[in-house]
Amino acid sequence: MKLKIVLPFILCLLTLNGFAQQCSIPEIKTPAGIRYINNTFISYPIAGKYLFEGAEPIVVINQDGTGIYQLHDALPRPMIWGLDCSKLGEIAFIKGHDSIAYTLWYKFTDGTDADNEWKSVEYSIHFKTMKMYIQGERVKYFGKEPKK
Repeated sequence: MKLKIVLPFILCLLTLNGFAQQCSIPEIKTPAGIRYINNTFISYPIAGKYLFEGAEPIVVINQDGTGIYQLHDALPRPMIWGLDCSKLGEIAFIKGHDSIAYTLWYKFTDGTDADNEWKSVEYSIHFKTMKMYIQGERVKYFGKEPKK
């Protein structure tokens, strides 16, 4: 009889524990202190390839929090990334008249970065031009690309 009462309670606790672990927000140590990142809850098509003046250097953002970041005059390098958020996972942003800006954190994963630190860059979405920018210079269209 006690098993019938205790078993549903235990199952409920295990389910809630599993759900809490799935929803955990990664904590990162940055030069600016402890930050939280999220790469799963943004309603814009952030994934894709961002080009500098139509060519290299590039940034590739994958939906799973991985990608490639190429600095000027350097080879492309693998990285992990996330957008700055609260401890609860709410993405931090600044809304402009026709744009929205986020802080994108990235860290190289190839083991060759001497300081091995998280770095931040601006990530912005401009609705009128249908463009997304990383560092204000790497661009990706998220609507119909204009004909050249």
